Amino acid sequence: MRTHLWKGFFLIAVAAMACGRSSGNTGGIPPVDGQSETAQSQIPADKFLSSENPGRWKEQKGEHEILVSEGRIFSVGKDRFRELKVVVPLQGNAQHYLEAGLVLDHSLKKELDKVAFLPGKPTYEFKLKVPAATPYASFVVIKCNQHDMWLKRVEPLPKKSDE
Repeated sequence: MRTHLWKGFFLIAVAAMACGRSSGNTGGIPPVDGQSETAQSQIPADKFLSSENPGRWKEQKGEHEILVSEGRIFSVGKDRFRELKVVVPLQGNAQHYLEAGLVLDHSLKKELDKVAFLPGKPTYEFKLKVPAATPYASFVVIKCNQHDMWLKRVEPLPKKSDE
């Protein structure tokens, strides 16, 4: 009898955990075009922060805001790239600085480009590149030595019409 009670309790606990995961919580990250929210919900909300979702670092969100503007489109061999100009307002010093800036693909799994910074760098203006033809959004990420990782979604270039 006791064994059946434990099995029942275990099944209820597993079902409750599964329901909690399927809530569609994306941690403030909207779904990527062509993907459902459930695919995006696998991104841990506590892994990446953003201006919209600063977590426990609300007071520091202005310093970690990622500003992205379009750069040039260029070719390297047969590959075409899109340049992203990135500015982060943080005024770095020996105690508080960015460790790196990078751009990840739409799944947040593949690193497309990266720049590392020396500790204490005072300003952060840098360029990253992504494939120009990708139909998916990319994500610029900065790693702060004190305030975790911050993320900014970058939409793909609009498709050219065949008119």
